[in-house]
Amino acid sequence: MESFWNGGWMLVPVAIALLYVFGVPQLVLSMRHRADLELDPIDDDVTLPEIMEDYLAKVSDGMSQIGFERCETWFIPQGDDEVTAIVRLFVNEREQDLAMANTMYLAIAGDWRVQTQYIEFSTSYENGTDVDTGNDGTLGAFPTPPHKTVTMAPWFDEPSELYEAHRKICRMVAGQTRKQWLLHSAFHGDAVALLAADCRQGYEDAEEAGYLSYCPQNTVSEGDVDAETKPGRELKNTLKGTYLMAWNMMWPFKQIITPLQLRRCRRRLEQAGVEVE
Repeated sequence: MESFWNGGWMLVPVAIALLYVFGVPQLVLSMRHRADLELDPIDDDVTLPEIMEDYLAKVSDGMSQIGFERCETWFIPQGDDEVTAIVRLFVNEREQDLAMANTMYLAIAGDWRVQTQYIEFSTSYENGTDVDTGNDGTLGAFPTPPHKTVTMAPWFDEPSELYEAHRKICRMVAGQTRKQWLLHSAFHGDAVALLAADCRQGYEDAEEAGYLSYCPQNTVSEGDVDAETKPGRELKNTLKGTYLMAWNMMWPFKQIITPLQLRRCRRRLEQAGVEVE
């Protein structure tokens, strides 16, 4: 006991730090991701809480001023009655660009509190390049794949400013490459199928990067003789993905990584000719 007080106590903060760094990520190791995106359409006659209606109306008004038309609005199931996530899709047929308004709210003591809300513009090209620009300042869970340029631009609140920044990045990244209007060429105007395919592609990219792996699904072959294991529709975090995703959200890693990523995005914007105040 005397030796502990003479120096052994110094190991306590080290043990706590190790438990924090390597133990907390294990809490998300059991997380599952559905490969098939679930969307519940929101009809026009559905009344949303005022805070949600006001945000979506403001975004819709700003989008209409820059040539975007409102397409559809959906709930994204969260598995929690106190959390509501909504996404509204906008299309610009003339420019062949897509945009989404994403918002998530948390119910606290009967009031809805904003968890996150942001706008994201997206453009695809015939050479496989994708360009996404959004005003969310939060790091994504998965690494950006080589074919995609993702820019965080939280400095622009107005849709017009963010869209102008997106278009300049597109010109810098894609040059004269022709755009690919996937909504019609591949999905025949089916917005849900487009978003579902984009979600699956994101998971496949994360799997290729070693962040996720498909959960096995047992299926019985014809005749009920031999059982065969095939990939299921759910993915689980790998050990690598668990730690890297958790560290991105944990102090002090988040406070180091996020400013670095924002600095890279700001540099890209300036290279594209966008003034960032």
